[in-house]
Amino acid sequence: KISQNHRHRFKWQPHCSCKSTQWQCKLLLLVDSESKMVEDQNNGEYGRPRRPSPEMVSYLNGLPLDENVASQQAKDYIAFFRLKRSGHGDNGEEVPDDEPPEYPPMLSAAHAALSSIFREVASLACEEIPSQQVETLVRICCRYSHVAKRVVLSSLSSYWVFLSTHRFGSHVAQTALRCAVAECEVNLDDFDDGQGEECEARLVIHDSYDSLLQKDEDGYLDGESVPHSLSKILLQSIEELKQFSTELAVHVCGSHVLRTALCILAGVEFAEAFAHPGSNKQVSCEGMGGDWDTGVLGATRRGKLKDKKKKKKKKSGNTAADGTGGSSHQEATVMKVMKVVSELEAKDFRKDTDALLHEMVGIITFSDGITQGSEVNPPGELQQNTCHPSAGPLLVQLLRLLSYRDFHSQP
Repeated sequence: KISQNHRHRFKWQPHCSCKSTQWQCKLLLLVDSESKMVEDQNNGEYGRPRRPSPEMVSYLNGLPLDENVASQQAKDYIAFFRLKRSGHGDNGEEVPDDEPPEYPPMLSAAHAALSSIFREVASLACEEIPSQQVETLVRICCRYSHVAKRVVLSSLSSYWVFLSTHRFGSHVAQTALRCAVAECEVNLDDFDDGQGEECEARLVIHDSYDSLLQKDEDGYLDGESVPHSLSKILLQSIEELKQFSTELAVHVCGSHVLRTALCILAGVEFAEAFAHPGSNKQVSCEGMGGDWDTGVLGATRRGKLKDKKKKKKKKSGNTAADGTGGSSHQEATVMKVMKVVSELEAKDFRKDTDALLHEMVGIITFSDGITQGSEVNPPGELQQNTCHPSAGPLLVQLLRLLSYRDFHSQP
């Protein structure tokens, strides 16, 4: 039996003249392809997306996306209507008589682009330049829309494990997870511009994502539409990662995605304790923008890829004293409660995340199935992982997360 999820990926070229023989060949090719896919998953291929179409790559690379421009346009748009509703500004300025500004063009273009590439996001995430464009799209759209958060997570469904182990895809996976749960700077989906049903923000979201959000009487169309619940999509995404937690923990890319998932389940994040003033790693920022411009969300913005260079040898001597080498205090991190959308603060959702976190901890620490706290596994893989370059830092972070939760849960 051929999986419905992968049927569209297999193509057949006829090589036989007999019609009945052609159908037999087609069936054999499909079965062989399905078997190979399962074998590749066991060999570490997981659920590899197909190659993106050249047309889609060219389209995405040609988009003039700029998060800073989108942010400024959104701020001007929001500020105008807030000033109009209040009747005066914070500094006593008068309400402008100008025509209301149009919906931020960069944001409108980003929503349209995300909708266009919805079924190829996972494929584009595996390409060097397109993956950076996808990250920028995710940051722009999720910053101002709850609907976009659901669309982003749904677009990566069934590909989370492969993307987590991919050089470029892992960056997209981390950005998608973190931005999808983050509290919007302003949720323009429900923004009131005084036009009622003709609210321009609602019209933009409807025009961009309506085909993806349509539902029939029995549920979602063709099983491809975006579910209504963000919490449901998020839990399904992390469930995919949970099944391969052991492999991801020792993977140079997968361990970072796993860390992000664990932080989301714990409701805690790590922030730089000693960041330079003005850097994008400061813990918080006052005013509109907040963590999206600075802090942890600001730090998720990936810089341009640079050519690899040979590492220079460090000079001998006590360089730590003058701040030019050695361990720096800037590497220290502090933990704080993660600011998430209101839907992810519900008690039922937190119960589900606590249960999922418990399961993942059991898998990562090889203690799954142990019921008594006094039981300890014999020396083996866990002890080896503590010295592993990827699993070691993950275990350290896991201990800090659990300690933080235990400390703040005490009455």
